[in-house]
Amino acid sequence: MSRRSLIQRDLAMPTNLVDKKSGMTYFQAMDALGAYADLTDSARSTAYQRIAPIAFFENLWPAAAATFGGVNYTATQNIANYYIRSSNKGDFTNVLNGMDEICGSATKFNSSGRVTALPCSTFGANAMFNPQFGALAGWSSIGSGNYHAAQVTVSKRLSNNLQFDVNYTFSKSIDLGSGAESSGSYGGGFIINSWNPGAQMAVSDYNTLHLINAYGVWRLPVGRGMKYGSGMNKFLDAIVGGWQLTGIYRQSSGVPTSTSTGSVWPTNWQLSNPAMPTGLPFPALKINKNGVLPNGTAYPSVFASQAAAIASEAAYRQTFPGEFGLRNDIIANGTWNIDSGLAKEIKMPYNERHSLQIRWETFNITNSAILSGNSASFSETSLTTWGRVNSQRNTPRQMQFALRYVF
Repeated sequence: MSRRSLIQRDLAMPTNLVDKKSGMTYFQAMDALGAYADLTDSARSTAYQRIAPIAFFENLWPAAAATFGGVNYTATQNIANYYIRSSNKGDFTNVLNGMDEICGSATKFNSSGRVTALPCSTFGANAMFNPQFGALAGWSSIGSGNYHAAQVTVSKRLSNNLQFDVNYTFSKSIDLGSGAESSGSYGGGFIINSWNPGAQMAVSDYNTLHLINAYGVWRLPVGRGMKYGSGMNKFLDAIVGGWQLTGIYRQSSGVPTSTSTGSVWPTNWQLSNPAMPTGLPFPALKINKNGVLPNGTAYPSVFASQAAAIASEAAYRQTFPGEFGLRNDIIANGTWNIDSGLAKEIKMPYNERHSLQIRWETFNITNSAILSGNSASFSETSLTTWGRVNSQRNTPRQMQFALRYVF
């Protein structure tokens, strides 16, 4: 168990402002706006015209109410107009920036009715955004995690020319964020929502339910002094004796990965969240080495059917402000690898204290490709890469040969 471990968070995250009149928070208000504006794709561009007033915006941004083309629009409608017409779905901190950071004195429209500028709140500018920092990463001792495991080892000491170890681990690790304390970056181990760190608690990035590995060394019982051919002459022993096989095997169950909201920042500036499941079925995961993306490009995919996966975008939605999404809810490929070695020792007939060693070692002997690096971003600007596999975790089969004279 780890307690009070170091983890990074944004010390300049926008505040979750509360409207004292209605008791509504910014997160609640923007979630209500997003739930309406982001779930009406067929008429998204004009959705703001039909959205009902939200007390948070009406009370704290009353100057946002304005008239265009003879039509009176509420503060909520004009804020929704700014969001829908200037942001990708889920990019809520973009509209917050317009409301609080670069805000002015009144709502402004362009000739087509698009809101291009918003007024500040009744508190003035920077009521929520820090006036000095857009983001400020800092270390905090608020990290926590738990690891439980059952470990089994079977070991055979060297006897009868055979030695091996087999290790099996059944485990689960959960934490707030997975990342070394020395990373010093926005990578793993960063709290997205500084006001609600516990929302990120999930299985660790490196969580592996099953892990098995084994190694063995076997000297073939053939040659002088061995079980078979113990009395053979030195010259014959130099050919058939002294052979040794070695091997290393490692396999694990799948490792977790998360979806991504893409290059949009719903809760915190410049930080993407995992997407939020809707409860609808997730498309079947099966590596398709000949996948075809919607733009016609051929790429390996983590989905059995790329077309079905795109159609199943409804299995996720963009994350709303204050939400974190669901971290590490997709199980990607695990590890599979076998390395082997074949060696022979030839004792020199003129002096048994001299020998010639020949080694042939092979890594990834089955030449298995463990595909990884899949694109889990399904934002409206990146659906063409949804599920695309763009890297390989292990290396192709490699061999090396060695010749050594020992004296």
